[in-house]
Amino acid sequence: MAPGLELSDYFITIGDEFVCNLCHKSFTIKAKVRRHLQTVHTPSKNIECEFCQRTFKHELSLKDHQDRFCNARRVTAVKDELP
Repeated sequence: MAPGLELSDYFITIGDEFVCNLCHKSFTIKAKVRRHLQTVHTPSKNIECEFCQRTFKHELSLKDHQDRFCNARRVTAVKDELP
């Protein structure tokens, strides 16, 4: 994906479906095509979870991981920072 373009520039709506402009895969839910674009067509990076040091290739994968597995650690860390 080219820098400076929005995710919405990479899919079109045909009837009730959202179609990826890059590979023509179709989705019935807009959030699914956005996730597809971010995980399949965006260059991957090594992003480390600040709570358990596990690494992920995409920010969405890290966020999902933190929501499911590191949420308690995040809450504890925030509480520790409060006066």
